[in-house]
Amino acid sequence: MEQSKITVIGAGYVGLPYAALLSRCETVTLVDTDRAKLAGIERHIVPFRDTLLESWLENEKLDLHPVPYEEADCAGSDYVLIAVPTNFDSAAGRFDTSAVEQTLRWVTKQNPTATVIVKSTVPIGFTAAVRKSLGNPRILFSPEFLRENYALEDVLHPSRVIFGLDPADAQLVKAAKRFAALLSACGADADAPVLYMDFPEAESVKLFANSYLAVRVAFFNELDTFAQERGLSAEAIIQGVCSDPRVGSFYNNPSFGYGGYCLPKDTRQLLTDFGATPQYVVRAAVEQNEYRAAYVARKIMSSVAESGEAPIIGIFSLSMKSGSSDCRNAAILPVIRHLLSMGARILIYDRALTGQSPIPGTELVSDLERFKAQSQIIVANRRDACLDDVAVKVFSRDLFGRD
Repeated sequence: MEQSKITVIGAGYVGLPYAALLSRCETVTLVDTDRAKLAGIERHIVPFRDTLLESWLENEKLDLHPVPYEEADCAGSDYVLIAVPTNFDSAAGRFDTSAVEQTLRWVTKQNPTATVIVKSTVPIGFTAAVRKSLGNPRILFSPEFLRENYALEDVLHPSRVIFGLDPADAQLVKAAKRFAALLSACGADADAPVLYMDFPEAESVKLFANSYLAVRVAFFNELDTFAQERGLSAEAIIQGVCSDPRVGSFYNNPSFGYGGYCLPKDTRQLLTDFGATPQYVVRAAVEQNEYRAAYVARKIMSSVAESGEAPIIGIFSLSMKSGSSDCRNAAILPVIRHLLSMGARILIYDRALTGQSPIPGTELVSDLERFKAQSQIIVANRRDACLDDVAVKVFSRDLFGRD
């Protein structure tokens, strides 16, 4: 296959793993606005936790060239991947797609013949609308399905590869098939299913897939709430339910709620996309997730002996998962807000944080032993062996010791 030139815009959780994979056998320019991040990548430093990706940057022979956005030029690229953030704008009630739109304008101006693949998660209907507004028929959408800490693993071994395109555009279909072949050639799984569909169908796949996972988390958290209120063993009930192979033992470990970067924003965007179309399930999951945080906070407060003084509650790690450094929209954050409103004094211990606490009204403690000694109760979304010596103090709904 003829060598391709590829530009990847966005050196984050999505862009960097794809850039690393494709640079295994193609020439890849990695573009980002953060010069410090790019300098770190040149020194084989991954700006987030991904052990395999760290090993690749250090040991694999990659044709990867980090370039700051201000100095970038994609004029000679055959493919341009866009992997920039689309945070949820609560005021607007939808994703903020301004970074994607700005990047698409830049690419269309520099290289109108390049095949542009949007990897950023977007609202349903976005790709068709932006193709029309820019007059660029070379734009398609391809959702990502990457797990935190295992992004490169998931790029190497994709569960599926999906392209949203115009099925009647033979040139675009050909370009998509060629890119699918590149992913297969650079990756480890030649037999991963590749699905081609219209733009809104591909956009829907991404939002409905993450919303299903959110519903599943909410379901097992609600089961856990029921068990606690009735004095039952949630662990026994979950094991019995999940022994049915139609249910399966995944996303079933109770937590303080679903959080992270994707699930909260994708469920809310899907609610917006439903518009006037009747829906109940996704909204119920969103509402249950909000209730779960308040319920957990009440349970924590009820477990602290009344002394007439503000209880000292320790929060062990703000991140969602074991070994993670990502605390964006973590489920513990609304729990902390509820605890503060109830008058608790909050201490936070997080290996990834230094200096001042990122949460107003709380104190960041860097010494683990002092944190354990001062906390009347230690709240941990996921258990850790370093808390075993104070297990009697630990409040967690982590029943199975896994994320």
